[in-house]
Formats: sequence, structure tokens, C-alpha cells
Amino acid sequence: MRRYAEKGLDAFTNCRVVAGTAETTMLATDSIDIVTVAHALHWFNIPATKQEFARILRPSGWVAVIQNSGTRRTEFEREYLGLKKRHS
Repeated sequence: MRRYAEKGLDAFTNCRVVAGTAETTMLATDSIDIVTVAHALHWFNIPATKQEFARILRPSGWVAVIQNSGTRRTEFEREYLGLKKRHS
């Protein structure tokens, strides 16, 4: 995933991809405004990740977790999952 990010983000000169993990980001203490996680949280060591995120986030920082459960309860969810299946 890191190599994919590096390739896709190379045009953004203020973006830097580092060789780290959720538990050991290699980022400076109190240096981050927001941490985002999408569909990867299940791979993390949660206690160690919480500690690392608390370390790197500024006092007013946020963590945003984006997770798609893939339910089919509503018509929208059924249509959305069908769209993903057809085009993925």
C-alpha cells in the first residue's frame, strides 16, 4: 500500500510517505492535526495504535475512521454494493 501511495501522491510536493506502521509512525510528537484510517483498522494492534496516535496528534487533533460494513439494509446500500460489484 505504501508503494501505491507513493506512486499516486508523487505530484503532491508537500506530501511525504514514510516507512512506518500504525503502531510506530516515525512522526514527530504533537505534529499531526488529523489521522485517517480507512478499511485497515482490523490489522492494527489497537492498544499500541491508540498510544501512537495520542503521541503524534496535536492537543486538538482528530482521528477519523472510515469503515464500510457492506450491509444491505436500505435500497441505497443495495444499489451501492451492486455498483461496486459491477465496477470493481
